[in-house]
Amino acid sequence: MSYESSFPPILALDTSGSSTDVALLAQGRLREAHALGGPEASRHLLRLVTEVLDVSGLVLGHLGAIAYGAGPGAFTGIRTAAAVALGLAVSIGCPVVPVGTLEALAHDAQSAASTRVVTLMDARMGEIYAAIYARRPDGGLDCLLEPFVAAPGVAIEVLGANLPDGWRDVLVVGAHRLIAVWPEGVVMGSSASVSATAIAELAAVKLASGAAFPAEQAQPVYVRNKVAQTLAERAAAQ
Repeated sequence: MSYESSFPPILALDTSGSSTDVALLAQGRLREAHALGGPEASRHLLRLVTEVLDVSGLVLGHLGAIAYGAGPGAFTGIRTAAAVALGLAVSIGCPVVPVGTLEALAHDAQSAASTRVVTLMDARMGEIYAAIYARRPDGGLDCLLEPFVAAPGVAIEVLGANLPDGWRDVLVVGAHRLIAVWPEGVVMGSSASVSATAIAELAAVKLASGAAFPAEQAQPVYVRNKVAQTLAERAAAQ
């Protein structure tokens, strides 16, 4: 989709993975900056924010919103992004836009043949985060299955149960290597990680629909305590 040059500048932050990423969507143009993640992520974030603003000839006060990768992801990383987004937004009085990391992966996915997208991230400890999205004409995404965490074998079962039309032409992106065998008909997409650019672009769509929040509501999204049930477990619970 295209982004109007009159749209207020959006700063996007992501530290959910192994890198520290910042993107600025301003005047219809995107600018990015990257650094290593880890313990120094918060320090790198502020430096990268200054970098993209300087290159664009802007200052913090010009921002219309601050978006951030809310999770799931590395616990310390998503806490860092939420905390920095909160601090910056409070300092200039702008709203925040939380963007799910699995949703950002789906946004980055490119396949003309697929409208349904399964996104996966390594959750460590032998588990994966997963979700299902459907593309919308406006560039946004509808969530068909909320992010959950499970062992790979359980995840593939839960995903399949939430694809009533089957796996054919479903695009799979992210950490698909963690599942050894996939059903016939799936489309394997990129294994790339979350990008701040995708977060900025999704934030623009969300802002257009009024999905912004006061700075004080900037919080990370933890999925570790949401364990998916197998079909047998759900049947037994009924």
